[in-house]
Amino acid sequence: MLKQCTIEKVVRYNILHRESIRWHKCVKGVSFSRKDGFTSIRQSDADDSCRKCSVSRIDSLLQNIEAQDIRLKNRCIHVRNFVSLRTTENTDVQPNQPNEDLPTGSTSTSVTEKDTDTNIVVRQPIPKNFIKETYLPHLEHNVAYNAHKFPPSVVLQIAIAYSKLPAFIRQRAIEDSLIETFIDRMVDYTASDCVQLLNTSLQLQGLRNLKVYKETLKRLQDKHVFGSITVLNRLGLVRNISRILQRAQVLQGESHQATLDVELLDLRKYRASILKPWTIVTAGIRCNDLKKLCDDLVNFGGGSVLPQLEFELQSFDSNEVSDLLGVFAERAERDSAKLDFPVIAVLMHRIMELHDQTPMSNKLANVCSLCRLGVVHDKYLNMVSEELRNPLLVNNIFHRHLARSVWAFSRFGMLGKVLESLLPHLERNTSFFEPSSMARLAQLHSSESDTTELPVEHLDRLRNVVVRSAIGMLTKIDKFTPKDLIFFYTGICYVSMLPEPSDYTSFLSSKDSGVLRYVESSPQPYDSVLQSKGITRIHMLERFLGALKGLEEDFDLAEIRRIISLSKSITKSPFVLDHLPESWSKVVKEYEDVEF
Repeated sequence: MLKQCTIEKVVRYNILHRESIRWHKCVKGVSFSRKDGFTSIRQSDADDSCRKCSVSRIDSLLQNIEAQDIRLKNRCIHVRNFVSLRTTENTDVQPNQPNEDLPTGSTSTSVTEKDTDTNIVVRQPIPKNFIKETYLPHLEHNVAYNAHKFPPSVVLQIAIAYSKLPAFIRQRAIEDSLIETFIDRMVDYTASDCVQLLNTSLQLQGLRNLKVYKETLKRLQDKHVFGSITVLNRLGLVRNISRILQRAQVLQGESHQATLDVELLDLRKYRASILKPWTIVTAGIRCNDLKKLCDDLVNFGGGSVLPQLEFELQSFDSNEVSDLLGVFAERAERDSAKLDFPVIAVLMHRIMELHDQTPMSNKLANVCSLCRLGVVHDKYLNMVSEELRNPLLVNNIFHRHLARSVWAFSRFGMLGKVLESLLPHLERNTSFFEPSSMARLAQLHSSESDTTELPVEHLDRLRNVVVRSAIGMLTKIDKFTPKDLIFFYTGICYVSMLPEPSDYTSFLSSKDSGVLRYVESSPQPYDSVLQSKGITRIHMLERFLGALKGLEEDFDLAEIRRIISLSKSITKSPFVLDHLPESWSKVVKEYEDVEF
């Protein structure tokens, strides 16, 4: 519509000037003709014109025509400028420059300036406290009083997000409102929702409202809901049951914890003792309502969930079962895994059945997972240790798996069974070990040296592996992360690769004289390995402190405290605290009198 109107105006103006206005000035009058349709005045004779109308009338008509011409011309110029702003190609008429067709002295407002003034809106900046003082209170008020109006799935998502906030931020009224909404809308939740609901309710309000757990358990016992529970949902249910029992033990249990002596090796007894960790906890709860809830959860888990889980695990291969065991091992770092023992027993039973079909990498991963869980399975450990003596099976073990498995067998007290067969592979992979692997090998060397159960020759070869690995890391120590530096420092501390305090002090004093002195007063058994590479223990500490000062701003408080505790807990290493970066001096003084 705008384009059509613009074209009509342009054509109208062209007709006005193309067909022209004929001016004929006479002595007695003016004769002109106009053929544009607006005004038509024909005057063939001046005398006739004078007789028909006066001269003043003719002058007024001429002035009106001239004014109309000027208005049309200005409109055409404005339209031309306006069209040039809407086109994608550049035209001869610039929007911000005056048009040359305009007569001198005429005033025309730029269309660009008008559009700029009317279209740009300057946004008011949001106050800094808007989210904290306005936005969050409105959301919390809406959730607290209108949670029952939301769909059940939305309420669950809100509760999951709210449970992840710190406890000092959450409000009890909102937590109670969400829990009450769960109870009222329980029939709308599926099996997977109920599993998530148990975990979310425990994080939100603990065991303050037991009704939500009773209603969730009742919902899960429905036939159509129980039939839709998957394997992962069953694992989540067992995990939630153990967490609820653990919380109940803390709140209402006895002051002392009973020992969980569960026989896992004898598979004929494991069905009778698999629920023993749970039954011990429920027996010590004093509150009747809480005890009844825990009994119902244990009966549901032991009578329905675990048997069905054991049946469905028959379709899992060795890789999937090993991954599930690794997941429980990762969770064990945050809380105790003792109450997860029933599901671990089911997984280990399936792992034993698939032992012949399991690759060596998965077997070593299972050993490491058992070590992190703190579960000793003598039969499985003996089977794996026997296979590690076969050179055909251990020839291509990845260096990370190699270091972790040796460390895990050392924690189980079975290093003597595997070290002799794995030492050649450790020596062959020395250049590939990372700082974490070197730290593990150094720790087990230190612990095994104190027990003196292994041959001295094997321990010396293991120590040389750590020393050569540390020497190889000096070339790339400048690229280490703070975590890698901590592992590197752990390794050299446990193998006693730090110089004597007096030797390092004399080295620092020699820097001022310009002649560096790398003198070591106390010889070590591995000095020959260092001298073959032209390196001393002073070099090791100097390179470590140099890399530490380069990354001093990247260390957080926990990492700084770890270096301080390590330096104070190992003999002949507290002097390193005096040479840490100056920016850490306040932290060092703060933990000066703390015993680690």
